[in-house]
Amino acid sequence: MYLTTSVCAGFTGVEAAEMDRTICRAIYKRVKIEPPKGFSFHANLAAWLNSIQRSQPVEIFSTNYDLLIERGLEIAGVPYFDGFIGSVRPYFSDAASELDDEAHSRIPKSWVRLWKLHGSIGWRNAIEDFTGEKKVVALPLLEPGSADDLMIFPSHEKYADSRKLPFVAFHDRLRRLTAAGESLLLIAGYSFGDEHINDILFGNLRANNRLAITVFMFDSIESSQIQTNLLKPTKGIRNLTVYGPDGASIGGVLGKWAGPPKPPTGVDKWPFWDEGKKEFTLGNFTNVPTFLQEFIGARTIRPADTGVAPSK
Repeated sequence: MYLTTSVCAGFTGVEAAEMDRTICRAIYKRVKIEPPKGFSFHANLAAWLNSIQRSQPVEIFSTNYDLLIERGLEIAGVPYFDGFIGSVRPYFSDAASELDDEAHSRIPKSWVRLWKLHGSIGWRNAIEDFTGEKKVVALPLLEPGSADDLMIFPSHEKYADSRKLPFVAFHDRLRRLTAAGESLLLIAGYSFGDEHINDILFGNLRANNRLAITVFMFDSIESSQIQTNLLKPTKGIRNLTVYGPDGASIGGVLGKWAGPPKPPTGVDKWPFWDEGKKEFTLGNFTNVPTFLQEFIGARTIRPADTGVAPSK
């Protein structure tokens, strides 16, 4: 990045860079705290991933830059690869993250692949003391200093011109994974507000009819955000399914929920339905691990392992 003394929108290059670092440090302090309900949701999701039979590895793409998924995987004892290599100062390896078919086979399929599309509070630009080489390193537990350059959104654009940095490499991975062959992509907690990601998903939905995408939305299926960001741009696409709390779009057909029949004997309630509100509940991520455990079956992580005190 080249800094000049020119002024844009009232900021010099130096001032803009400092503002970027200040914003990122504020995000770090906000995001690094542990969730008030502990890590049970992410740990139980990880436990389910570890319990299912599969012929291909699971790949998780996250737009969040917190460390909740990593903590959940580690609590559940699920090994994962996130594009970084090493233990003292893990560094990003573009060669390892390219993961063509040959390289893919060298990593056990039981290992989850985790790709942070918008970066992570643990990533930062660094210069190797011994070689002087610039690297992206992962130091999630080290408080960033005033001069540290964190690799998290909104810093995305200033790194986008390099093919060797995580943002571009992980977007390429999403594109390659969904471009050809048979695959299922489940999406939860994403509002479709990132045009770069939308272009990949919508384009590959049209080009690859063996790709199926299922979306769990938190907001109403008729909200202006869902209509504008998702349903209107994908009109006519039949391999996209969208579930909202009040309705769904299946095969391009939009409809309202009628509600499920009564649960079978011995089951108090459906793990995907709120009878009082008459709403489908899987758009709220906290309900997804419960659904997987109760409806499909999975090992449950003990509360003591997740930082949540057992209920009395």
